Amino acid sequence: MHYQGGKAYSGISRRIAAAILEAERTDRIGRYLEPFVGSAAIAERLAPHCDVMSLGDSRADMVILWREARAGWDPPPSMSRAWYEHLRHAEPSPERAFAGAAMSFGGKWFGGYSPPRPPNDFARAGRNSILRAGRALAQCPRIYWHPGACFFDYATPPPGTVVYLDPPYSGTTGYGSTFDHDRFWKVCREWSEAGAHLYVSEYEAPAGWVSIWTAEKRSTLSKSENRRIAVEHLFAYLG
Repeated sequence: MHYQGGKAYSGISRRIAAAILEAERTDRIGRYLEPFVGSAAIAERLAPHCDVMSLGDSRADMVILWREARAGWDPPPSMSRAWYEHLRHAEPSPERAFAGAAMSFGGKWFGGYSPPRPPNDFARAGRNSILRAGRALAQCPRIYWHPGACFFDYATPPPGTVVYLDPPYSGTTGYGSTFDHDRFWKVCREWSEAGAHLYVSEYEAPAGWVSIWTAEKRSTLSKSENRRIAVEHLFAYLG
């Protein structure tokens, strides 16, 4: 999904997907798991290369959005502030996900309504990117959906499964709750040692993980703040 500051918005998604395929030394992935699917920026890029995908997120709305987009859901071309505020407290739905992410400042969940300001029209950009992602996801023959699933509830993936993880970054605001980064890395190590192929987007990682790709990323979207540059990495486990 196209939103301010997202991986699709910055062009990082294409490069991360390419780095994963290069590391796998193949153009075809048998099993793929993404428990933090969020904007589906990476899933969109990899779907045409996958036989089976499992996509989940603790934010149920986002998974419902991508499931329906793959089935042909057409997002609205615009959204009023009143409808945005109504959806804030509505039941999970594709439209609520559209409001909460594509129509919100910085893509932060209902982080503030973003009205169209020429030359930027985030409603239209979000709609177009969802339609594009839906078509890409439809190129994967089989997708299993996990709306509202917590990362720590997943079973250890079968050996050979390609797993991409984009968790709340350490030292940043996460999904509205405290995320246990120590436990996260422990599970990642266990999955890797069991034979899954893990790739993690983060700024830093514990010992045993190696950076296979990097990119500079502006750490704030506010024009009134200093635009600090952070280095984003894609980590793989070497043990």
